[in-house]
Amino acid sequence: MPTPEEEPGVLAAVWRAIRAWLPSLRRAVFRTPQPDPVGAQAVQPAWADLIDAEVMPALETVVDHGWRWQSGEPFISSNSFAQAQLAMTRNLLVRMPDDVYNLIFSEISAGQAAGEPDSQIADRIDQVLFSTGSEWWQNRANVIARTETGRAWNAGVLAAAQYYEPPAGPGWRKVWDAREDGHERPAHGRADGQTRRLSDTFQVGGFDLRFPGDPAGPAHLVINCRCHLKIVKGS
Repeated sequence: MPTPEEEPGVLAAVWRAIRAWLPSLRRAVFRTPQPDPVGAQAVQPAWADLIDAEVMPALETVVDHGWRWQSGEPFISSNSFAQAQLAMTRNLLVRMPDDVYNLIFSEISAGQAAGEPDSQIADRIDQVLFSTGSEWWQNRANVIARTETGRAWNAGVLAAAQYYEPPAGPGWRKVWDAREDGHERPAHGRADGQTRRLSDTFQVGGFDLRFPGDPAGPAHLVINCRCHLKIVKGS
């Protein structure tokens, strides 16, 4: 399944959003002599705007491609299921300033515990947070791109299957397809091959998931998920 081919486009969109947001984030955090983590929350609307402008169009393209791959038909962008999954994804992505707040607060606490002056604490935050080459941003961007690409693809596949499933007959089935290469989560390995009706949920790690990467699922089961959804047509 071609989700890895989609990931670079999403990653590029995430990086555009991050690079565009960092200057205003830095100004907000350093508006006082001592770095203020509340600044991250103050510029959350700007981050939400960048998610809408850069990341969501890239993810809708992945949903489109998953839909077309499954159905061979043009994507119906008004499809309610697909749009609902994209809306849930957006709600998750716009919360990232909360994580930034926690990171800044943690760095301030560590610096104060070490007896560092405000200038040294500011340097500490600058190095961790405000360099696009920092490990924190690299990891964050990669995790977002990997998670959201797989999520969008599987949502598109399921949306198309639900839309085109014949109203009569034996019905279609969806199958959880785990990438079993020794790096899969135990819960995902156990779910491999699980088969359900399109409207039913998979049981994964004690949780109900509609598809791999389900945005309604808990973070420990969906972040960095590499599983795919297969559709088996009735016969």
